[in-house]
Amino acid sequence: TASEPLFRRFLSATALIAFYGTLPEEASGALAVALILSAVGVVGLLGMGRLRWLIKKVLPRGLHAFYGRFEHGTITSFRRRVPLLVAYSTVAWAIEGLTLYLTAAAVDAQVSVSGALLVALIASLLTTVPFTPAGLGFTETGTVLMLQWLGLDTSSAVVAALLFRVINYWSIVALGVALCIFNSAAGTQAAPDQGKEQ
Repeated sequence: TASEPLFRRFLSATALIAFYGTLPEEASGALAVALILSAVGVVGLLGMGRLRWLIKKVLPRGLHAFYGRFEHGTITSFRRRVPLLVAYSTVAWAIEGLTLYLTAAAVDAQVSVSGALLVALIASLLTTVPFTPAGLGFTETGTVLMLQWLGLDTSSAVVAALLFRVINYWSIVALGVALCIFNSAAGTQAAPDQGKEQ
């Protein structure tokens, strides 16, 4: 949902406050942007209903019904499912942190659990950078910098960061491509069969 990245940004803002003055400059900048985006996101969610007239005035008439459904679904989901959203986001964050911790251990690099959780949080935030798909380049660079901040040497940080991205990003891309090919093949095979039945 759109609310899940918003929750991650709130966590990032908390990290900025907790580690203010000790994080690398690049990470502090990213977390500061997260705080601003969090505020903008909250204002946007709270103002969707009140600004409906303005949004519909800007949107083409053909999109009014679509926006109405989007607004209803977003606001209803956010209001009714906040506890579930927080629970799912926390579990996802914990899994990403554990993944990074085990990945670092696999390359014989020592990272604390709390450090892995913080780096995973910042990596998750950097995936929302809108300049590249899933923050490609930005996420890897930020992860390496944070791992170096935790005390890893450059080579270990780079290997751990790349393995982490292979697991939590490229494996999903590969699975998605495989499913897309499978569905396309299944649809192509079903089309001649439907033609024969007719």
